[in-house]
Amino acid sequence: MNNIVQTIFLDTISKNNWTIFDEIFNVIKTGVDINELNSQLTNHASYHIILQSEMPGIQKENQFSSKNSKYIYSFWEGSKMNKEAKLNFQNTTFQILSVLMKFVKVENVFQICQKYYSLETLYADIKNYSFQWSTDQFVYSTCNIKKSHWVQFEMDKSSAKLYKVFKGYGDRVLMENLPETQSSITFYKNSELDYQFIIWEGQKSSILNTVKFMQFKLFVYLNLFEFQNHLKVLKFNNLVDFQMMWKVYEGNQINIQLNHVEIPPKANHLKVSSSFIQSNSQPSVLSIINRLHSFNNTTPQEPIKSTNHIYSIKSKSSDSSPILFKKLDGFDKPSGTKSDNNSPIETNFIKTLMKSPTSKPLAVQKLQDKFTKSQEIPKVVSPVVESEESSPEIASPSPVKSPEPESIKREEILSYCYNVPFINMEDEIQEACEEFNKKKINWILLGYTSGKAIGLVGKGSNGFNEMKSHLNNNSTLYGIVQCIYKDIIESVGSDGSTNLNCSQEIEPVIPSPLGNSLNSIPNSLSSNGYEFHHSNKNLLLHWFGNKSSALEKARRGDHIAGVSSMFKQLTLVHGEYETDDIQDLSDDQILQKLTSFRSDIKYKKTPQPKPISLKN
Repeated sequence: MNNIVQTIFLDTISKNNWTIFDEIFNVIKTGVDINELNSQLTNHASYHIILQSEMPGIQKENQFSSKNSKYIYSFWEGSKMNKEAKLNFQNTTFQILSVLMKFVKVENVFQICQKYYSLETLYADIKNYSFQWSTDQFVYSTCNIKKSHWVQFEMDKSSAKLYKVFKGYGDRVLMENLPETQSSITFYKNSELDYQFIIWEGQKSSILNTVKFMQFKLFVYLNLFEFQNHLKVLKFNNLVDFQMMWKVYEGNQINIQLNHVEIPPKANHLKVSSSFIQSNSQPSVLSIINRLHSFNNTTPQEPIKSTNHIYSIKSKSSDSSPILFKKLDGFDKPSGTKSDNNSPIETNFIKTLMKSPTSKPLAVQKLQDKFTKSQEIPKVVSPVVESEESSPEIASPSPVKSPEPESIKREEILSYCYNVPFINMEDEIQEACEEFNKKKINWILLGYTSGKAIGLVGKGSNGFNEMKSHLNNNSTLYGIVQCIYKDIIESVGSDGSTNLNCSQEIEPVIPSPLGNSLNSIPNSLSSNGYEFHHSNKNLLLHWFGNKSSALEKARRGDHIAGVSSMFKQLTLVHGEYETDDIQDLSDDQILQKLTSFRSDIKYKKTPQPKPISLKN
C-alpha cells in the first residue's frame, strides 16, 4: 500500500461508522447509517469491513484522529457464493488483517452473519459473540514455547466466545490432537525466526463449529501479531497432507535412497502433485498454502517439465510417466520400477530442501543485521553444500588470521515477548531464568545491549550486593534478585503461638563450595533462646539510571510492563520495585517491599547474644 492510499484510507475510516474496502484497500462504500450497510450485504458477494471499536455516540476530541482510534476488522461472506470464490476470499482475510495491523489498531475480529437494523444490536452481538483476548492463555505462545514445541487453540463447545489452550511437543503428538470432528489452530515453533500457524479444518466438524471457525482463526492470528514477520500459514484438512508437508517442510526428514522417496502411511498408489512443489526460496510472510494436497487419487498424467519454480520427480530408467510411489517397509523399491543403482532419481527440489538452511528472507536478514555488530569480527560464511565432498569456506575482510573460536560472538537472535524486543531470548534469558529457578544463581540483570532490544547484562550467585555493583546511572536495567532474611521467633506462648519479628539484615545467598545449587543455608537455626527461620523472596527491580540516554528513557515506558510480565511468567515474583537512586536500595526499604503483606512484622536488628561470664 502506498502512502497516498494509506492516508486516504485512514482518513476515511476515522470519519465513518463503517467502511467497506477491497483487497488493495480501495474504499468501496462508507457510511454512518446501518441501513446503508445492509443494502451492500448480498448473498452473492463478500466484503471486507472495518468498524469503529465502540458504538458511535458523543463525539470526542480525538474522534477524527486515526492514531488514537481502535477498530474491529469484520467481514461478510455471501451464502450463495461458489466454493472457489469462498476459498479465495477466506485466504485474503489473512493478508488483509496482516497489512491492516501494521498501521491501524485492530482490537478484534467479527464475522457479520446477518443484517442488522440498529447499531445497538450490532455492537451487542460483537460484545456477546466475539472471542476475548486473554494474557494467561496466550502467554504460552509468547514466552514459554521452545523449539519443536507447539500450542494449540481450540474453540470451547460450551461457550460461544471461549476457547481452550493445549501444549505439546513434536509432530507425532500433534497429529494425535487433530481429530476429524474438531477444527483447531496450532502455533508451532521451528526456530527463533520460523513459526508455523497451522490451520486444521476437521472434515467432520459440526456446522456451527465450521461457521465460527473462520472468525476464530483470524482472532488467534490477530493476537500473534508479534510473530507476523516470521509466521507462515499452513492449512490442512487430512493427515495425509499433513504428514507429507511436514516431511517437505523439514527437508532433512525426507529419506532418499537411489530412486526411492518414502511416502507417509495411507498414501498407497498416490501420485505426487506438482501443485505443492515450491521454489527453494522461503514462503512469504503472507502466503496461505492452499495447495498442500500433496497427493491426488487420479490416473497418471504427463509430467510437468522442470522450470525455475516447478520441479518434476521421475526416474531416468522409466518412461515419460511419473513414478507411482507405494508405501513399503524400509527402503524398498517403488512399485513398478526396476532397481538401477546407476540411475538415481532426479529430485531437484528435495536436494534444495536437504541443503543447510543458510538463506533467510531479506526482511529477516535486515532485522538481524540491525541488531548485530558483525563488522567487528570476520564473518564465517557457510555456503550451500552441493555435495558431501565440499566444505565450508571462511571469508575474512583481510588476510589477517581468523580469531580463535572463543573470541567469536554468539549470533544475536531477535524475538518478541509481550511486544518487547529481546536478544537471544531462548538461548540466554530463558536459560538464566531456569538457573534462577533451580537456585544455581540468585540474580539476573537485563538491559539494552543492542540498540532497541533488551538482552542479558549479567547474572550471579553472590546475592543482592553483587547485583547492586552492576547498577550505574547511565543505564536502564531490569532484574530479579533473591533476598534471604531472618524471621525471629522471640517467644513461644503457652498456647503454642509465636511472636514473630523480621531481621533488617538481608543476607546474600552463599554458594556451595562444590558449586551445587544454592540450598546450603539451613531453614532454621537457634541461638541463645532465639529461633531463626530463613525466608527467601524474589524482588523484581526496575533500575532507571538518571543519566541514561533519552532513547532508553523513552522506551522504558513502553517496555516495563512487558518485561515484568515476562519475568512473572518465567519465575516467581514476590515484589516489584522501581528506583533511580542507589540509596533507595537499603536493606530497610527492600525488606519493607518484600514483606509489606505481613501485619505481624516489627523491624529491628537481629539481637546479639550476650557474653557468657565464666566463673571459676
